[in-house]
Amino acid sequence: MGRWIADGGLRLRIEGLSELSASRQAALWVAQGVVALTVVVAVVWAVRQCRRERRLTFDAALCLGYMSQFWLDPLIGFRHRTWLYDAAMVHTSSWGPYIPGWTSPHQDQQVEPLFFGWSGYFSGVAWIFLIGIVMKRIIRRLWPRLRGARFALTVLGVAVLIDLPIELFYIYSGAFSISGGWPPLTLFSGHWYQLPLNYVAFIGIFWAGLPYLVRHYHIENGPDTTILRGIQRVPEHRRTLVQTLAVIGFLNLCVVAFCLCFWLSGLAGGEAPAGSLPYPFR
Repeated sequence: MGRWIADGGLRLRIEGLSELSASRQAALWVAQGVVALTVVVAVVWAVRQCRRERRLTFDAALCLGYMSQFWLDPLIGFRHRTWLYDAAMVHTSSWGPYIPGWTSPHQDQQVEPLFFGWSGYFSGVAWIFLIGIVMKRIIRRLWPRLRGARFALTVLGVAVLIDLPIELFYIYSGAFSISGGWPPLTLFSGHWYQLPLNYVAFIGIFWAGLPYLVRHYHIENGPDTTILRGIQRVPEHRRTLVQTLAVIGFLNLCVVAFCLCFWLSGLAGGEAPAGSLPYPFR
């Protein structure tokens, strides 16, 4: 990212906002405000937890892990432009074209919104707690003996169902448009607000469901589980660092897995939105 920064990539800008109607401008600001508020709440909560326990907690490591994912955001469009952000939001240029091997077209037009491509990843912490609320207050009450593989599969299903209305909200607000989607698995196929259900599934599973399971088993069974198995053999004064690095690495791998699955599913073909686009998507 050094070359991208040297070329002025960090400069914030807004393009095409004045050309939108007042209602569409308001919708965009609301969407960005929701993400910003989520980030602020997550940061305050993590800092207070760390101060209370006087250490970097597992949940704080999750926050750092989600925060670190931003640099991977352009990967979803590494080969083809399957994802378009609205340039009317506060944004920088994309560092994607500076990645070796980048072949996505219209490289000079691609953007990274401040409250989606940058800090938007941090809001993933909220997904984990939404899953926790549903699992604790609904699923566990209905099926108190739910365990093992059935529990894990239920969590992944809940994660996908939670993500669906959230994605629809952000798409209808004009924050982004997904330019490719296989029609049999795409809601509103052919329209600028189309939503591929495979995308929803991959986001729910990799970005929220699997991190929730890691956190759940960490709380239920202790730290020596899942991605932290064997951490008890690490010297005590280094465990916090090892835990934090493990969580950060795991969450970054989740983004890579999501991108890979989305690329592979795109091989089945898809349709770009037809007609003129109501927002300056890039």
